[in-house]
Amino acid sequence: MKRSRFLLSGFGLAIAFGMAACGEPTAFEVEETTPSFSMTEAEALRGGGSGGNGLLVCPTGVTRVASRVIGPQGGTVSVAGHSVTLSPGAVRRPTLITLIVPASRFLEVDLRAAGQEHYSFAAPVEVTVSYERCARRDVERKLLSAWFIDPVSKEPIAPMPSHHSREKRTVTFTTTHFSNFAIAN
Repeated sequence: MKRSRFLLSGFGLAIAFGMAACGEPTAFEVEETTPSFSMTEAEALRGGGSGGNGLLVCPTGVTRVASRVIGPQGGTVSVAGHSVTLSPGAVRRPTLITLIVPASRFLEVDLRAAGQEHYSFAAPVEVTVSYERCARRDVERKLLSAWFIDPVSKEPIAPMPSHHSREKRTVTFTTTHFSNFAIAN
């Protein structure tokens, strides 16, 4: 009797946690103690803000992740000033949307739907990338834009039509597919 009560309690908790996770956004941070890059602030300033391939150098050693199940009615996932907004009809059924801001020397986002690295939507999706973490003063003087990038080499593949808001310190673009994107100057 004691064992079955214990099993029922555990099963009940699992159901409660599973139901709570369905519609509410979840976010967590993973701190890396040893970043895969090394750059001082002075080096970043001397580099003119780009990593040789035009991407904005704005290093962080912290990975931030947010996920949420979004249905056909649309919705938003956000973390650390970055956001992904699905318009109504972008997905046909409830889909897990994940926004990853990886530890990197570049300002980049990795967007996933249903756990897939590449995903196409039925309607445009709006992505906003914040460069608030960039402490460099020269960033404000440049016109920034978003680029679709190779996730391994970080090489820019194609520009995304973008809107740069200096007041909000963001770059916003629309896309019909998820992949890896970065801000360039």
